[in-house]
Amino acid sequence: MPVREIYAGETAPLQFNVWNTDGVTKKSGLVQPGNFTVSVWHDGAVDAVVAAAVLAAILEIGTSGAYKSAFAPGTGTGYWRIEIVNTWSTDVMGEAFEVRAVRTLGVG
Repeated sequence: MPVREIYAGETAPLQFNVWNTDGVTKKSGLVQPGNFTVSVWHDGAVDAVVAAAVLAAILEIGTSGAYKSAFAPGTGTGYWRIEIVNTWSTDVMGEAFEVRAVRTLGVG
């Protein structure tokens, strides 16, 4: 799984689709609370506070079957792993982040 790099204090958008059982059409109408669970790990330890924030931010984009949320690590640098499970089909959307303390200018 690729690791996305962001910086402390930034917010990273999360977007994912939920598919119907036919595997072709998207599943619209899932809501929070009730249709999703979120787990977040920071350097291998569970972070329930950030998980609750990601869970609370889950919204459907219109009625498209595409959903969005956001990850904001605050000042917590290091390796972060996020898993969002939709309880309708038990599909898992995972993202990994390396959060750095200072933004540096690249060369080139």
